[in-house]
Amino acid sequence: DESPRRSWNDTVVRGCKEQSYKTTAEEDKAKLRRFDQHLGGKELDTVNRDMIERISQAKLDDG
Repeated sequence: DESPRRSWNDTVVRGCKEQSYKTTAEEDKAKLRRFDQHLGGKELDTVNRDMIERISQAKLDDG
């Protein structure tokens, strides 16, 4: 039995709705927007830790 594939975009929207009560919700959204530049349109099962680390490191390098 395979789980349905989920997109980055669908997962972000769902996560934002579920976490909207958090005091850091707006800060979390800003962080997700930075990742969305690189991950938007991707299927979630294609996103891995190495990809996230490269995006994070590029952000640190850019300042």
